[in-house]
Amino acid sequence: MTEQHEHLTRKQYDELKDELAELEGPRRTEVVQAIKTAREFGDLSENFEYHTAKNEQGLLEARIRTLRHRLESSEIVEVADHDIVSVGSALLGKRIGDSVEVQAPRGAWTATITHIH
Repeated sequence: MTEQHEHLTRKQYDELKDELAELEGPRRTEVVQAIKTAREFGDLSENFEYHTAKNEQGLLEARIRTLRHRLESSEIVEVADHDIVSVGSALLGKRIGDSVEVQAPRGAWTATITHIH
């Protein structure tokens, strides 16, 4: 089974990359400091601050993994012409007025491109 690539514009790719840098840098440092501070409160079994910080760390690391995967498996699609579809595999390269038969899990259907945003 081949891995599917997520089509992203350069702007979308850069936004994800910036978010990843923020999470891996300053945000991760904040969470590590919160865990360190909470540990100083003593007994970890009943330490609400510690458990909250560890939970936040888990969520942060999960988001980091998700972003890394999306960036590694993405394909940047250039948007050069505002009259041509550039994202959506069945419609790639089609123009306003073109019709295409789309194969979907529940059957085929025909799409006609009326406008592009």
